[in-house]
Parts: sequence; C-alpha cells; structure tokens
Amino acid sequence: MLLSIIIPIFNPDEADLQKCINSILAVQNIKIEIIMIDDGSDAYCELICNRYVHQDNRVLYYRQENKGVSAARNKGIEVSKGHYIMFIDSDDYIDSRELSFINELNDDTDTVLFNYNLIDIGKLQPVPMELFTNMSSNSSCKKEVIYNLLLNETKLNTPWAKIYSNEIIKNYHLKFPIGIHHGEDLIFNLAYFRYAKNIIYFNNYVYNYKRNINGLTAKIKLSDFDDLVSTCDARLEYVNIYFNDKNKIYNYYTKLYNNYLIHIFRLIIYAYFCKIPKKDVLSKLRDVKIMKIVSNSNSKSLKIFLIKTMLLNKSTLIMEIIADIKRLKFYTLGQV
Repeated sequence: MLLSIIIPIFNPDEADLQKCINSILAVQNIKIEIIMIDDGSDAYCELICNRYVHQDNRVLYYRQENKGVSAARNKGIEVSKGHYIMFIDSDDYIDSRELSFINELNDDTDTVLFNYNLIDIGKLQPVPMELFTNMSSNSSCKKEVIYNLLLNETKLNTPWAKIYSNEIIKNYHLKFPIGIHHGEDLIFNLAYFRYAKNIIYFNNYVYNYKRNINGLTAKIKLSDFDDLVSTCDARLEYVNIYFNDKNKIYNYYTKLYNNYLIHIFRLIIYAYFCKIPKKDVLSKLRDVKIMKIVSNSNSKSLKIFLIKTMLLNKSTLIMEIIADIKRLKFYTLGQV
C-alpha cells in the first residue's frame, strides 16, 4: 500500500530540511510518495526541493503563496494518492527503520499511532516519549481511551507520530482549519478520530521532534487567547458527539473547563512575560467567551478556586509577579 508523506515547508533551516527529506528517502521496502508543500518560502527552499525531485521519482514538489501550515497540509492531502497519510514537519526527521511495521498492517487497519523522541535544542540526549506505558506493540486501541486523550491530554494533539487513512479524510472532507495558529491540529484530530474504527498502536520510536524551548514564549500573541477558546469549544462539541451518558458528559465538561481555566491563567502569565501591554491582556480577560470558561470552572481544588477568584476579579498582580520571576529566571539561567 502506498504511504503519502506530507511535509509543509516554510523557511526551515537548510540543514534541517535536508535531514528531514534524507531520513524519509532512507525508507526501504515500503511504497511511499513524498509530498513537499512549499508555503511561500524563500528561494533556497525551492532549489533544495527541486534537487530532490530530480534525484528521486518518489518526491513531489508544490509551491503556493504563503497561507499557513494548515493550508499547506490541506494541499498535501488534496494531491495525495496513498492509502495512508503521514505528516512530518520540515525541521523534524524520522527513523526509517522504525517504519517496518507498515508491512504488518491488516487491510482493515485505518489508523496507526506510535512513539516519538523529544529533542530539545541545546540538549544532548533525546527524551523518549511513550504514548502508552501499559500497552504492547501491535495492540488495538479502544475508542474511549483515544477520546480521553483527545479531550483531557495533549499526547494526541499533533498530526505527526500517526498514520491516517486517506479514505477517511477524503470521504468525510476533513481539513485543517484555516486562521487558527495554535490548536488546529487538535481540531483536525477531534474530527478524524470520530470516524476511525481500527486504531493500532506500535511502540516503535519513528518520529524525532525538535523543540526550541527558548522560542516557545517568544511566540505568545493576543490571538492565542482566541485559539484557546476555539479548541475549548471544539472539545466541548465533541464530548457531546462522542458520548451519550449524561454523567460522563458532565464530568468531561467539568474537567475541560477546569483545564482551560489553568491554560488561561498560564497564558496571561506568559503574555506578561513577553511584555504584552496590560490593557490588551485585560481586554482579553473581559472577553465573554473567556469569562464563560472561567465562570463554568468548578472544583473543590484550592488551586482552581484561587485561579478562578483572581480571574473573575481581574486581580492580575500575582500573575504579573509570577511573570517577573520567570523573566528573571530566564535572563539569569537562560531558560523559563
């Protein structure tokens, strides 16, 4: 079966891009097509990609004006011909040997999950990230386990470290949402796993994810509050789609509102850390949708009670102090 590997590209480091492509070209005994979607990068990306196109007939290259990573992935889906689809970011890479399990898949397998290595830039050793600690390789995943991860954790949020059914994506017209910069992957996965029927887990460490710790806070923007609301709304919507039991729905709602209360609290701290003007942060805190999340949080936990009280009263002093402490730590120790 053909595997379509989609790489959205926008001005990555040249060495990273070449390492990414080379790692995929090393795949043996598996039919693949490599679909590179250049999202309006500088000229050097086009030169590199075209060189690979001429070297290997498995490589396809498409260029479009800059529309964002969601549009690039959607374009890749549109032109893909594989039975399966796999997404790889252009600054990450795979271990081709770990993909051998594809030849073990049954015809009715529509989705595959696997592990990855977390590589923090500046640190020597990668950290193995295991999706399931108590599940053997080549095991079937129960839908409720998947739903719980999607609704309460972040392990399944990303589009990488997975293999998707192209048929499911195209039959149900699934696309990555445009205009959301954080959480678009989660929204796509919430929709996809509604239709996935035969999900298999392999404990292979296929994917290598490179993370720049010091770059995370520099990316905080006011629009992140809107993205947070969008992902919360999507999760709440899919609670009702996934489940019929009223008690289960209520419990998930409670967990979600409490989790997003903490997300809002942390986002405010990092907004202050990045010196976003206080008046702009407070304007987001007054937003009706943000306040709905805050108001609906409900827990006997002292932590939740204190955060909720601070946010309802717009008492941001403590959050500003925490941001100052983090800023001091950042500049003295070189990390947040």
